[in-house]
Amino acid sequence: MPIDPASLLSSQKHRLIKLSVQTGSDHALLLDSFSGNEAISQPFSFDLALLSRDPLIELKTVLGQPTLLEIELANGAHRCIHGHITAFNHLNNDGGLSYYSATLS
Repeated sequence: MPIDPASLLSSQKHRLIKLSVQTGSDHALLLDSFSGNEAISQPFSFDLALLSRDPLIELKTVLGQPTLLEIELANGAHRCIHGHITAFNHLNNDGGLSYYSATLS
């Protein structure tokens, strides 16, 4: 039976990589993919590809918000990256899902 992509947005409970954006609203943003750069004595930056059921998330509700990117490691420990959303864009809608991009810095 095919998996409904929208059903994947119901929880991040069993995901190895989780994203928490403190928007103060009910907008659920799920991390689809990310890439980024880190270096000693340099600011970090991660480009995030995000999914949501909400096609109308406003820039002002996400931009500048505290954000946690949590990565579960092979040994069960967690790598936590704390930052703020410094860019946020709505890309498109498809099959009940909305696609967004964001930058975590």
